[in-house]
Amino acid sequence: MWCNQDNGTTINQSLNVSSLTDNGAGDYTHNFTNNFANVYYAGSGTVNTGSNFANIVVNKVDGHLVGSIQIFCGNINAGSTTFTKTDFTDFMYHINGDLA
Repeated sequence: MWCNQDNGTTINQSLNVSSLTDNGAGDYTHNFTNNFANVYYAGSGTVNTGSNFANIVVNKVDGHLVGSIQIFCGNINAGSTTFTKTDFTDFMYHINGDLA
């Protein structure tokens, strides 16, 4: 599964993504076209921004299901340990695992 999306629910291109839900700033749920065999899949992602933030993408542990995943994107300012969920212009994410 992979997805390239704009801020919000606009999917530019994807594979195995049936829909996208915007749950709030930097909080998205990707629904899969075909379920994964189990929840032991792995993913990573990145965001595009021109700021000096350390941009990170994390999946919410209790939002990790065979048919969808809840993903947070945001940043941590230099010298801080506080994660702030943030919408970015471009967001890219991929997941590797066995399909059901």
